[in-house]
Amino acid sequence: MIEEIARAAGGEDAFLAAGAARRADALRQVEAAMPDVFAALLLAVVEEYYDADAVLLAMGWPVEPPQPNGHPLPAFDEALVEKVRKRAPMWRDPRES
Repeated sequence: MIEEIARAAGGEDAFLAAGAARRADALRQVEAAMPDVFAALLLAVVEEYYDADAVLLAMGWPVEPPQPNGHPLPAFDEALVEKVRKRAPMWRDPRES
């Protein structure tokens, strides 16, 4: 994928030297040619971006792992699972075969 992006821009050095518009054009070309692979790359990049300390700080989030302390959550509402608890089991007990 990275090689395809560089190729669309005329080479790796050309991509690095290009302005934002030319880089965006190269990315659009690759996205049009390989939409599924591009979507996977985009997801990976976005996940890494939003995990970066500088980005977390800019959004006002703590820069710490979510566990073991975790992020504050509202109290659990037992009523949310009441229908599920009343329902009959949806599986077969393998010991009863």
